[in-house]
This record gives sequence, structure tokens and C-alpha cells, in this order.
Amino acid sequence: MHFGYGMSKYGCCESGPRFVVDPPRELVVWYKEGALANCVASGSPEPKIAWFLSGETTPLQPVPHVRRILENGSLYFPPFKPEEFRPDVHLTTYRCLASNSAGKLLSLDMAVKAVMVEDYEAVAGVGGGALSLGDTAVLRCRIPQHLEGIVTVTAWLIDDSYNVYPTTEGEGKYIMPSWNGDLHILNLSQTDVRKKYTCRTLHRLSGQSQHSNAVSLQLHEERLDSTELDILVPSESVIPTRETNDVILPCVANSHDSPTYEWTKDKVPVKLNERRVITGGSLLLKSVTIEDTGIYVCRINNSQNSKTIQITLIIPQSLMVHIHPQHLLIDSGSSATLHCITTASQISWFKDGLSKSETNHILQIPYVTKADQGIYQCRAQQNNDQNYALAELRLGASKPQLVYEFLEQTLQPGPPVSLKCIATGSPTPQITWSLDGYPLPINERFIIGQYVSLNGEVISHVNLTKVAVEDGGVYSCKATNRAGSAEHHAPLQVYGPPVIRNMPKITAVAGRSMIITCPVGGYPIHTINWEKEGRPLTTSHRIKISTNGTLIISNIQVKVDQGLYQCVAANRQGHTARSSVEVTVLEPPEITPFSIPILEKGSRLQVTCTVHKGDPPLDLVWSKDGINIFKDVSLYNIYTSILSIAQVSRSDSGNYTCSANNMAASVHHTAHLKVT
Repeated sequence: MHFGYGMSKYGCCESGPRFVVDPPRELVVWYKEGALANCVASGSPEPKIAWFLSGETTPLQPVPHVRRILENGSLYFPPFKPEEFRPDVHLTTYRCLASNSAGKLLSLDMAVKAVMVEDYEAVAGVGGGALSLGDTAVLRCRIPQHLEGIVTVTAWLIDDSYNVYPTTEGEGKYIMPSWNGDLHILNLSQTDVRKKYTCRTLHRLSGQSQHSNAVSLQLHEERLDSTELDILVPSESVIPTRETNDVILPCVANSHDSPTYEWTKDKVPVKLNERRVITGGSLLLKSVTIEDTGIYVCRINNSQNSKTIQITLIIPQSLMVHIHPQHLLIDSGSSATLHCITTASQISWFKDGLSKSETNHILQIPYVTKADQGIYQCRAQQNNDQNYALAELRLGASKPQLVYEFLEQTLQPGPPVSLKCIATGSPTPQITWSLDGYPLPINERFIIGQYVSLNGEVISHVNLTKVAVEDGGVYSCKATNRAGSAEHHAPLQVYGPPVIRNMPKITAVAGRSMIITCPVGGYPIHTINWEKEGRPLTTSHRIKISTNGTLIISNIQVKVDQGLYQCVAANRQGHTARSSVEVTVLEPPEITPFSIPILEKGSRLQVTCTVHKGDPPLDLVWSKDGINIFKDVSLYNIYTSILSIAQVSRSDSGNYTCSANNMAASVHHTAHLKVT
């Protein structure tokens, strides 16, 4: 998999970790040689590797002479003396964690098992009860339980001269199933009884080969119970194999009268052919395929009794786990859904190596935030098998957040002042500054700087080299990107008499509201009032003046509200300041409603769009189903546009929209044409 979202602070494409080499599921540590567990991950930036004990969150620490973490991230267990064995090191479970700035990935469990026993004894023995001529004998080679999987039976030696290796046929005399190392001797004769049988084993860690004791077979002339079935193999077993291998399913019994054998698979009789052969009661399957897996039952019958043996044949497959989608680029505030597709019934979710409480096959994140980005794993378990799949969630666009904001200040004129805001977001936000809602004054005392740090934070500051009375007011920093904005306001109050900065011309829209802030410097200020054309404004249902001097006029009217406004500020000492602002009121366009009748194919169409109200200049545009129309349109005058079609066809059916735009607003009217 490849993850290609985002940019890292190192300047290249950022991608989450993925394992190139997973730790082994089991690591056997031979005390004489030690062992090495590799954990290799790729990603950008290059992931760091850490090891943990399963279920713990504290990174693993080296243990002198017992456990080391190499520079490449591998976990090394040096050779040790038996007295240095530690269960918390040599007999426990570990996990590997790969992490970078894009996320964290946790490996499956690695079980560590130290082996210190070098000398062991393999014991050969004969299974079952009394044997008679013509019976089948089963010889077993018993290995200490703690060495299972480490010591294997490689052959049986007959009279120190003839070797029997794992085989499913053995020329009709010997069968040695590879999965358990038993030796089946078919159709016993006096010659078989006179021989000695020894099993040979191999310690796969030390390489040591060892022979068991020698055993011989004993015959009995008569059975104590002539009706009894002497079963020589387990009544239930599970046999693993691989595709294309030959495998023997053992079914062996002895009785006074020769037993018969019947085989079924998944309750259906087994059809014998060149691939399915019964040898001495056992079922030989050649070139095994997936279709051969299932539950086999061998029914053994004699004249008086009947017994069954059940064998489950499996071909181990890697547990299938898949996450859809594998790559998510989600804007902040949107939802995200991950589907875990697996044949296993038991699953768990991890995010950046930490377990989540959800156990359903669907993981839902209703409101994605920055904390949700990272690596997600669905881990599935079926019996003793485990596997996982992973997905990476990256933030597309995230609304800016101000992580640092400047504070309110009150000071005397003269000293330098620095205001700073720090913002995060994706894409990288831009920070703009204002004073009382207006752009910052342009003069040599104001220095504005902005840069992006290595971790993606936008740092912006305003420096005033020598603060003056006229610099006082409410400063604002606003961080903006396509996902939204975040804003902070705080006053900078400079002692001194009132000073009002110049205000630019304001254009208001009829029918809407207008807000004018009086940009006053000086502190403290006692009153801020407004005048229009030299006359004081009084509050009413339409006109409000807030405590900070902001003028709010709702439902703007052209003839009443257009004109020259003055802001007047005063302190308690009687000092005053005033400044004027010119307000122009524009009337938005209004379209006279129109409709289109149902027309027959071939009819003429003429639709008139008239703007009966609104200040020029006006721009009139026609569109059909959202696509602008340029032909078939004529401008009658600056207020009227006509759409004409000489002969309509069924393809002309649709929604026709007339849009009228001026400096105040854009309005639209739509009518539907149906051609029959």
C-alpha cells in the first residue's frame, strides 16, 4: 500500500508507516545462540521503531546481557546461561510499534519462548493392545511436551539397517505420517516381530540428532475379548497440510475378525479413485486441494461392534482482512466510515497503536477533528490465527484554530508594543489584522510579519515601534482558509485625549443592515455619539448605538439613510474628537416575475426579463439548467433582456433562469419550459 497525503515538515510527501518486515509470530530463543527479531517499516518521514510488552504502553528498555534494542530497531536476545533465564524476558509476548508524524502502526503479537534443555529422551513405544498376525501395529515416538515443535521425528530405523522416512505409501508395508511421526506396520508377520524398531529425532535449534530406545512387537495367539475393537489412533484429531501434498488420514483398528472401514467426508461417502485410496483402513489423499478439506469420519466395523474416528483436515490459510477505504482525505467536521471486511467473527480496532472500544465491523467517526487523523487497524482473530489490515486517515481541510492570542493591554504612549497570533489549520491559513474593523494604518510605525514554523503553525505579529494615542482601539487577528476562519479581538488602550482615525466611504444596501464602528483612540473615553448631516442621531426601532460606540441601522432606506455621518468622542475632561464618513445606499435589483407556458414542438418562444427596481449599472444574464446562454438573447434596454427561440424542440425543455446583478446584490428568477 502507498499513502500519499499531505506534506511533511521535511518537504516531501508524508505517508504513514507500513511494515516491510513484520516480527515473527513466534520467536524461539536457543540459550546457546540467542535470537534476533526484525521489525522494518517504511514511510515518510522514516518511521521510528519501538518495542512493547503486549498490553503495555511503556516502551521497552534494554536489560544488560539479556535483551537489547539495536540501532536498526531489531530486538536482540543474546546467548545466556540457564541461570540467567528470566520469564519476564524469555517467556512473554512482545509487539513492535512503527511511528512517524503521519501515524503509528502496531504489529501482531510475537511470542518469545526460550529453550534451555539440550539433553532429552525420545521414547519409542507400541500403541494399542494385543497384536496378532495380519494386524496393523502403530509405533509412537514420544517427545517431551515442552519440546514439541522444536524436536521432530525424522525417521524410523529397523534393525539398525533400514530407514523408513515420512511416507504415505511405504510400498504397502510401512506408513509414516509426517504430521505426527508414527510408524504403521501393515499386515504383521513373524518377520516383523523379530525386528527392532528405533525412532530418530532432530533438535532443530541445536542440530542434534538422537535415537530412542529400541522396541519390538509381541504377538498373542488369541484376544481376551474376541468382539472388542482395538482402536490404535486418536478418536478425534486435526491434521494440517498444504495444497498439492499427499496426506494420510489414519484409521487403524485390530480385532479377532478382520474389521471393515467406511469413510465419509462432511457426512457424504468418500468416492474412492486414483486420488483417494484406502491403505490398511487409513485414507490416502493425493495432491490435496482446498476441496479436500473438511470433517472426515472413519467407521470401523466387525461382526459385533462399530466405532468411529473423526479427523478434521485443514489447509491453513492466512486470515483474510481488508479495510475499505484504505485512504481517506476528510475535511474537518465531516464524517468518516471504515469497513472491516473479514471472515473472522472477532475483530478489534486500533488507532495509532492504541485499542479502541469499537468491536463492530464498521467504524464511524461522525465529526472528524485533527485528533482523528492517523493509522487505523482492523485486527481479526479466528482460533489461533491473527491478521490485520490498515487504513490512513488524513485531514483534507481543517478550520483554523488560534493556538496563541495576544492579551488586552493598557499603557502610556511611547514604548514599543508587539501583538502576536499563532494559528493552525489545513490548508495553511493566512492571518490578517484589523483595528476597530478597518485595515491597519499604513505608516512606518506599524510592522507586520508572518511565517510558517517547521510544525506547520502560522505565526503572525504586529510590532509598533513607538505606540501613540491614535494607535489605541480594538485589534483583531483573523486566520482564514477554505474550511473557515477563527478570529480574536482584544483592546490596546493608550492613555490620552480622544483621537478618531479616518473612515473610508461606506456603501450600504437598501433593505439590509449597516454597521459602522467609530475608530477611536485615547483612554479613557467617556462617550461616543453619532450625528447625521450635523444633527444628533437618536435611537429608535431601526437605529441602535452600542456602548462601545458602534452604529447599527437596520432596514436601510435610500432617501433616509444616505448621507454624511459624524462620530463624536469625548472624555471626562471635555476633550472631544470627531470624524466623518460618507454613506451611499444602493438599491438591489428586483426582477418582475415571469412564467413560460407549455409549448408544442416547433413553436416560437419569447421570454422577457425585466428589472423593475435597482441601481445601475445592471448585468442581465440568461442560463438553462445552470449553463449560461449567449445566443438567442437580446438586450432591449439596460433594464430588459429578451430570450427568443424561433422553433423549440424537446431538447429545449428545462429550467430557464434570468440573473440580475449590480454592486448591491445578485438576484435570480427561474421558470420551467416543457415542450410536448
